This record gives sequence, structure tokens and C-alpha cells, in this order.
Amino acid sequence: MSSKLSQIDKVSKDLNRNKTVPFVYLRTLEDRLVLLCTFFGRQPRSAERRPKKEVNAVYCCKKAQKVYFEVLETYPHVFLPFILAISPRSCLSFDLSQLGHYNSPPDGFHWSNNVKETFASIGQKREISEGTYYKKVIEVLFLSWPSTFTQIFKERLTGADCCPKPVSTAEADKHLAYHAAELAAIVAIFGNRIYGGVEISSVRLSEKARSRTLQTTESVRTKFPLRDLTDGIIYLDIGCAAEYSSVLFPDEGDVTGVPISRTRECTSYTAKGETSNPTYG
Repeated sequence: MSSKLSQIDKVSKDLNRNKTVPFVYLRTLEDRLVLLCTFFGRQPRSAERRPKKEVNAVYCCKKAQKVYFEVLETYPHVFLPFILAISPRSCLSFDLSQLGHYNSPPDGFHWSNNVKETFASIGQKREISEGTYYKKVIEVLFLSWPSTFTQIFKERLTGADCCPKPVSTAEADKHLAYHAAELAAIVAIFGNRIYGGVEISSVRLSEKARSRTLQTTESVRTKFPLRDLTDGIIYLDIGCAAEYSSVLFPDEGDVTGVPISRTRECTSYTAKGETSNPTYG
């Protein structure tokens, strides 16, 4: 186990032993939440060249914000110990595939009311509680995720496959991949309603925070098989997944909380907040 994973484990044990955020971590939690909820827009033009130190500091914060939101979306049960253990600078080189080590929440894991109150207190103190990013964090940690997480992992670990998928070599180690898509193409293929869901995914929100004019997004990614005619796979990061599930899966009824498939390092699943849904074609 790497030293960074050991740090995450240590913080996780401290949180579960105390059933709250210990005092020693409060300042770090406050700093990380402020970073998460900061809008990093395009820097205004300046007649003088900005110091390299300043440019690097902004880049580090933007990168860390993206990594923290990816952890929130993909490994919500690791999010709190991760942001407390892994500094913004460490995010620059952190390989998120390592978090596949945490395929289930630790024994006795739960979010106590004290943790919710701690987040609320920081939100009010730093005046970030009305921001989009802060609300996203609260939604995932305390509203959408806890009610479905235990069942999702139970089905994952027992091998349950409620939504069988087609066989495709696009999921093999060697495949063709497009890690972004044009916004106009998303509208043309999936329609305005699904596009609206993509626009409020955490990945897209982070992109818009960096640039309002970007015409591509990493919220939609595609894999194709190299040599055969099996299905390709399109991954969609969608906010408010329950609202859009009936569009993507019209014959499945309420698929909220049902595992969909295993993607790259983790299993994608629909949840009451946000999901990354693979669509086969």
C-alpha cells in the first residue's frame, strides 16, 4: 500500500473512531471546502507577466478541485478522508485508480449528524453555503448517496447484475477511446433533455468554472473495439440522474440505485444525485 493510501486509511480510522471530524482536522476541512467551492474563472489580462509562482498556485488549485470532485462522484465513501489526507499539491500526481482499493465502506462507517453540522457551520462561516459547488457536495454526501450506497455495494460484491449488458471488446485493455465530446454532438445524438443533465454534472460544472467558452466536455467519453463489430460504449456524466433515467432506460422503470456496469476503475451506477451511465450502441 502506498504512503498516500496509508494516510487516507489513518484519517478514515480517526473519523470512524470519533464518529465526527476531530478538532485536529477542522482547519484542513475548512480550507479544502473553500477550495472546492471557489470559482476559478479565466484570469484577467495583465500588462505585466504574472509570477510563475502565482500561475502554478492557481493551476494547482484548479487541478485539486477537479480531483476532489472526481473522488466525490466516484468514491463518495472515501471523499472526506481523501480531502483531509491528500493535499492540493499531492493531487497533481495522485492516481485515482488506486482508490479501487476501497471497494466498500469501512466497518461501522456512517455519516453522523455531527459531521453534517460541521459542514453546515463551515458553509455559513465562509459564506459558501449558497454556492452551486457546496450544494453539490452536500447533496452527494448527505442526501443522494447514503440511502443507496449500502445496497449498491452489496449487489456489487455478490456479483448481482440487475441490468445485463452486451458483450463488447471495447472494455478490453486495448481499445480506441475519445475522452471528450463536442457539445453540439451531444445535443444532436441525445437531445436537449439529456444534454441538460450533462450540463449540470460535476465534471461539466468544473469545466465551466475554468472556461465559459469551451465547446467540448469530458462528461461524455466513448470507447470503441479495435478490430471487431461489437458494441461501442458511451459514458455520460449526468447530474440529477433519477430525473433522466427514464429517458436513457425507458423499459427499466425506476432504476435509481441499481448497478449498471463496471467501468474503468469502478462500477457505474445510477443514484439519486449524479451518475456516469454507459450507453451501448
